[in-house]
Amino acid sequence: MRANCKTVIVLLITELLITGSLRSQQPEEGVYTNPQAHPEELSSLRGHFERIFDDGQSVDSINGEFYYFDHSKIFFDIKYPLHQIMIIDNKITIIFYPSSRKAFRLESANPIVLPLIPGLIAAIKSDYGLSDIGFKLLNQEIKGDTIITFWSHPELKEKIGNYEIAEVNDHLVYSIYEAPDGLASNKTNFSKFISAKGFDFPTKIESEIYSRERYALEKVTLDDVEVNETIPAKISNFKIPESVQIEEKKW
Repeated sequence: MRANCKTVIVLLITELLITGSLRSQQPEEGVYTNPQAHPEELSSLRGHFERIFDDGQSVDSINGEFYYFDHSKIFFDIKYPLHQIMIIDNKITIIFYPSSRKAFRLESANPIVLPLIPGLIAAIKSDYGLSDIGFKLLNQEIKGDTIITFWSHPELKEKIGNYEIAEVNDHLVYSIYEAPDGLASNKTNFSKFISAKGFDFPTKIESEIYSRERYALEKVTLDDVEVNETIPAKISNFKIPESVQIEEKKW
């Protein structure tokens, strides 16, 4: 049970998101504009997800429901392989196993970034959320109908690494993350977009994860995605029962 908990956290947090003639231009530093307009603000997101992770030695699969609300809170109700509640709010992660009555409160030194929810929200942001975490636009290229942008963090470049983002017709096509010193890289492809209340979201997200020690493939599929619908009170007001002792950890 603890091994599964660790696998879910580490792998979900790992981020943590062409043909034609080539033209290149130097944009204003840190500025990238996506013309996609939306009729209303994204206040909530919910749906069903399935995630398959294959590292060449074993294949792990999980599925369940996800909820995004209050502009930052993420709630996972994982159904398989065992029932698990996971709540992420800024730097705090709450994990609760209802059947065994075990709970953990994990405090991170930095805000937690999950590829599933940010990957969806990125599709409706002008810069795919990178400027929100301090990244600056270095350059952009146009290859046919594909716009490719390159991003770096001016203060933490040697610690964080760089991103490359590509879009076609206002849709996120792929993101590439390169860690410093070539320690790791991650290419994520986004496809099968759906439209809901003026927002376009990918429902298929596939990531190739490379490191000096291994290669892994992660596949996430989504369905029943709903935008700006009321989040059930049992989700938005969820609290671990008082009778359950919560183990505190920092990481």
